[in-house]
Amino acid sequence: MKLRNRLMAFLMTLTLVLGLIMPTQVMAAAASEGGFDIDTVAGKTVVLHTNDTHGRIQRGTDSSLGMSEVAALKDKLEEAGATVLLLDSGDTLHGKPIATVDQGETIVKIMNAVGYDAMTLGNHDFNYGTARLAELIKDMDFPAVAANVLVTKNGDPFTKEYTIIEKDGVRYGIFGLATEETATKTNPNNVKDITFLSPVEMAQSAVYDLEREDVDFIIALGHIGIDGGSDPTAVDVIKAVDGIDLFIDGHSHSSLEACAKANEGNDTLLVSTGQYLQNIGCVVIDTKNEYEMKAYSLTTADLAAAGIKTELAEGEDETAIHAEVGKLMIEAETSLSGNLSEVVGTTSVYLDGEREHVRTTETNLGNLAADALRWTTGADIAFTNGGGIRTSIQIGDITKGMLAEVFPFGNIVVTKKVSGQAILLMLEHGVKDYPATSGGFPQTSGLTFTIDANKEAGSRISNVKVNGEALDLDKMYVLASNDFTIAGGDGYTMISDEVFPKLMEYGALDEVLIKYIQTNPDPATYAVERTLTVQVGETAPVVTETPAKDTTVTEKPAAGTTNSTVTEDKKDTSDKTEATEGETVTIYTVQKGDCLSKIAKKLLGKASDWTLIYKWNKDTIKNPDFIQIGQELYIYEQ
Repeated sequence: MKLRNRLMAFLMTLTLVLGLIMPTQVMAAAASEGGFDIDTVAGKTVVLHTNDTHGRIQRGTDSSLGMSEVAALKDKLEEAGATVLLLDSGDTLHGKPIATVDQGETIVKIMNAVGYDAMTLGNHDFNYGTARLAELIKDMDFPAVAANVLVTKNGDPFTKEYTIIEKDGVRYGIFGLATEETATKTNPNNVKDITFLSPVEMAQSAVYDLEREDVDFIIALGHIGIDGGSDPTAVDVIKAVDGIDLFIDGHSHSSLEACAKANEGNDTLLVSTGQYLQNIGCVVIDTKNEYEMKAYSLTTADLAAAGIKTELAEGEDETAIHAEVGKLMIEAETSLSGNLSEVVGTTSVYLDGEREHVRTTETNLGNLAADALRWTTGADIAFTNGGGIRTSIQIGDITKGMLAEVFPFGNIVVTKKVSGQAILLMLEHGVKDYPATSGGFPQTSGLTFTIDANKEAGSRISNVKVNGEALDLDKMYVLASNDFTIAGGDGYTMISDEVFPKLMEYGALDEVLIKYIQTNPDPATYAVERTLTVQVGETAPVVTETPAKDTTVTEKPAAGTTNSTVTEDKKDTSDKTEATEGETVTIYTVQKGDCLSKIAKKLLGKASDWTLIYKWNKDTIKNPDFIQIGQELYIYEQ
């Protein structure tokens, strides 16, 4: 690379003349010392970066930022004398309804107005299919780069492999990398006409090409991730490829701190800035001082300290933060709100779509979705992957917008005939990671089954019944699902189109749900513990007879109380020793995000003591992996 060659020549000369030995590497700080100071950026290059926004372009109530703030920060840095590059690491064009309602068009318009210089392609950017993605790329005022994505039929690059941006006499070479997991992390049919090559091999090739282009600084813009389940990870690429100065990553929604820890010992600076615009990534490069780099993850407070408006006063709108981008945001929100605010039903119960729940156990929202698929198609059984359920629905009205947020991927409903053996393989695959979270965890209708958590993955499922009758491995059943899993997504290759052809395609998943909710107006009947049983311990199933309980509560806690202490006379029916008369017990009300281990850690000091809480409350807890918000649990003094 030109930079390293230039430094090496200088250092060799200096060594010969002065007898000094100097470092030959580009300095790469894992994280900055002290906070970001906009007054120090004059004459330097600032690389702003975003990743995994998933269509979040609007300011959030959780202190997340919006594209108006990104644009305002870029302008402010340039006013302060910095040269600014603005880059995105993918999973940007799809997600929130404001993105999906026009298949990414609004997102591209906003990114153009903000002034992005380049982006790479995330797996969810392919959710509209390659033809639509190609149209969006043509509409971009900046290049989308991906060195390892080819058109299968002719081997041509699907999009540009790299771009070179020259600012203030410095040539920045930027190449992109898409995760090979895109083949299963979008609907496989969306990418059936393209091929994903090894990120490691294509990164090295891109570096060679950019070095021949005589660039000064090389940036890898990757959607690879650092999760252990990915192969390869961004760290694997960095370790294998020489010549990358800065690797801006996405896909695993990782923080700057996680990247710094993962990349210990490597010269390349690895950065990522979380998800959903909760932060804006910032790398300050001192081009006059051996390209020294300092990395930051900027929050609302950092932007406010830099003089950027981050709170709107009464009567103000997005244009108060950035005039041009704010105007486009308002136009997009106005257009969207009329369509998505339409009420399609109501619910008298909380419909649970929390990530930790839908990816580990049966929930009432999962049951509702699966029932809607079976009702629409008349199939024997229905299945939807827990990872496709992205949020919960609160008690009250259900709108189109809510359903679009719960199921944001634009899936369609599909049926096919599959064997009983394939159904068993599906269930085994879906629970192979249990009790760890898995996007492939099965939410079903028309099926009941038992998970034995003590057995090895691949042999955990038993007692499978289809509508009350034992599963026949040789029989063919009509299966309804979303087109993602039907095509083999989330690893469900045993039911892919190559194995079992489709019978029929139905409407979009959100449309099917709307019709079902309107026909079945109150989802209160979608109770859990109707489809699966989880075995714990050696042989005892979770669902047991209600134990005898002699309890006299002398004080009733107020509704919604999360920590009420009462005294009662109780004979403990668990392994706990007999309770003494007048023993103190806490009645804990389950909150959003709780699980037994979290409650045990908070109240008993050890997460492993969740088993005690389960035993004390097993007359009301049927499945220790699923507790309901508002449920009251007895916690005894230890």
